[in-house]
Amino acid sequence: MLNEQPQTAASPLFVLGAGFGYDVKAVVGPNEIHGTVIDGLGYPLASELWGICFPGERPRRDASVEARFHEAMRGRDDRPMEALSDRLMKSDYYLARWIQRTQNCYTDFLKKFSESSFLTFNYDSLVEILLFRLKRWFPADGFGVPVNVRAWPKGASARKSKQWVVHLHGTMCVFAEEAERVRGMVELREQPLFYFDPGLITDCFLPFARVHRPGGHDPPHDRVIAPIPHKAEGRARPFIDRAYQCAEHLIAGTELLVAVGYSFSKHDRSSYDRLVRALGHAIDPKVVVVAPDAQDICRRLGNEHARVAWTPVAKAFREWADDGFHTGLGTGESSAQRGHAPHRRKKGGGG
Repeated sequence: MLNEQPQTAASPLFVLGAGFGYDVKAVVGPNEIHGTVIDGLGYPLASELWGICFPGERPRRDASVEARFHEAMRGRDDRPMEALSDRLMKSDYYLARWIQRTQNCYTDFLKKFSESSFLTFNYDSLVEILLFRLKRWFPADGFGVPVNVRAWPKGASARKSKQWVVHLHGTMCVFAEEAERVRGMVELREQPLFYFDPGLITDCFLPFARVHRPGGHDPPHDRVIAPIPHKAEGRARPFIDRAYQCAEHLIAGTELLVAVGYSFSKHDRSSYDRLVRALGHAIDPKVVVVAPDAQDICRRLGNEHARVAWTPVAKAFREWADDGFHTGLGTGESSAQRGHAPHRRKKGGGG
């Protein structure tokens, strides 16, 4: 983990889920970008993964899409993750590069919260591409974990990020080197090394270039935690473990998390519980949930984590932007004034 953090205590710390990028395609509109029709692009929700990753299969009543990914992983079938990686990389290349050149709800969001950092469960590079355009994020330190980069001129690699994007389930753009060759023998490194390899979206980060992994191609599930029901083994990977350490460090400096487009799914409970427990050490911990089903999420989590005040904002990201990104908290505005009552479990309950 890096020693210096850009997050300020007065700024909210954001947690981003799949719903954050879902409106990008609507922002772009019915356009053809660089000769590519964008109908098959966009940042998908979990409910859309069946069609993308398991084409020709009908969703099963007896199994979630997470369970289906687990089946594929056990059968050493890389095609579902390859399909997801391809969808996200193309969406980054075409859609994120398009919206970075215009004023829209995403660029407005990043400019409004210019002192905040972001914890994300997404694999894509949407936020990094937009912040890189604003000269507020760079790959050597912008992941919250030191990453080796290659750039020309070399001085470009020394630029410091003003905001971090911490990938808690990994990113398609970073790989780890855990072993090295010593006197003809392969040995584990005392400290793994991490390298920036944006692959197909390298043009989004010029003058930074790819660092190719020794030995050639590595499958997507080597870089990220696949969307399977149980993720404990994946969280033990060096890059992801350090990302969680960074997240806990950032959470220690704030009392407000704002979760945007994150469903707090039961399959992710072991992932988000660690963050909420870290926030629970704050004097007055608060979480604002921005999602269409925010009321249900806050009611459920208010029972599980009673010490935290949960405030729902029942809007999709684009609707929230149209409302001025109001959280119902801060700047003298109470949640009651915004019509969103915080959820806390009554004393005497568990949590």
